[in-house]
Amino acid sequence: PEPTLLFDRLGEPSDWMLKTAAAVILVDVACSDGRVTEAELESICISLEENLALSPGKVTELIEVASAAVEDRQRVRDFVRMVALRFTPE
Repeated sequence: PEPTLLFDRLGEPSDWMLKTAAAVILVDVACSDGRVTEAELESICISLEENLALSPGKVTELIEVASAAVEDRQRVRDFVRMVALRFTPE
């Protein structure tokens, strides 16, 4: 299959850590101006629900984990590296 957020470039299903990595990256970008607005957070939640086929409860869980992770720049870099290794730029 073509790489998506549900499958990597090898056609393997994305695991929970990759879904967490996607959430970390989105939250990190939203935090780049020093705060996350309600509109940004809502947009992230909708994107995660739709693109990762997650329930609202799982999205809430991901957002909590991602919000804690963005406090540690090394953890953010580790998540970005994980995504880069499993997915193509497309």
